[in-house]
Amino acid sequence: VPFNPQEWGDKVMRANAVTPYFRNGRIWVPESQDFSSMLIKDCLEFPFGSSDDIVDTTTQAIIHLRQTMTLSTQEHMSEDPEDMDMIHQRRKTYWSAASRS
Repeated sequence: VPFNPQEWGDKVMRANAVTPYFRNGRIWVPESQDFSSMLIKDCLEFPFGSSDDIVDTTTQAIIHLRQTMTLSTQEHMSEDPEDMDMIHQRRKTYWSAASRS
């Protein structure tokens, strides 16, 4: 599926469009990976940080996944308690990593 980022506006508009996915715990950044701290730092500093390329690439990937129906919002999630526990644990991991940055 071709993706044209300009259809979604500028970088800030694309970031705003995917913020609910982060807020609802649908995006998880594993703390154990080398890129994680850089991604979290750049997201927290956006749009005033020294680099916005990682944030822009991430937002484009999320929009693409949403368009291809491989990423859903929380209202389309499983209501299985085990799934919800996993999402809440991931959210804690993300925010605990973000607060250390």
